[in-house]
Amino acid sequence: MAAKRAAEEAASAWRDKALDDKRKEARDRAEVEEGRIRAVYEHRKAACEDRIESCKATLRRLEQSDDSEVKRIAPVWEANLRRAEAELEAVEHDLEEQITDLTRRRTPSGEFRLLNLARIELMPSQSALVSLTRELSASESVGRPGEEIR
Repeated sequence: MAAKRAAEEAASAWRDKALDDKRKEARDRAEVEEGRIRAVYEHRKAACEDRIESCKATLRRLEQSDDSEVKRIAPVWEANLRRAEAELEAVEHDLEEQITDLTRRRTPSGEFRLLNLARIELMPSQSALVSLTRELSASESVGRPGEEIR
C-alpha cells in the first residue's frame, strides 16, 4: 500500500507541475487568440454595417423615385437588407461561440490513473552470490550430482 501511495503522490506532483506550465501557456495563447478573434469580428462587423447602410440608402432612393419601374426593384433591395442584417447577427453569434470555446481552452485539466504497480525486492549482488556458492560447494553438506548427501 505504501508503494501505491508513493506512486500516486509522485504522479500527482508531476501532473500538478505539468498543469501549471500548460495553464500559463494556454493563458498566453488565449490572450493572443482573443485579440485576433476580436479584430476579425470588428472587420466583419464593419463590413456588415456598411452593407446594411448601403441597402438602406438604396431603398431610400428607390422610395423617393417617381418612376414605377424603379420602385419595382425595391423588394430585391429589401431582401438584400434582410440578408445583410442576418449576416450581422451571424457574425455576432460566431464571436460569442469563439469566445466561449476559447474560454474552455484557457484552463486545461489533467488526470492520471495507476496502470501498474511493481514490487521490488533487493537481491544480493552477483559477487555475493559467487562467494556464497563457493562456501556451499566447499561445505560437506553439498554433494555432487548423482552423489548422496551425507
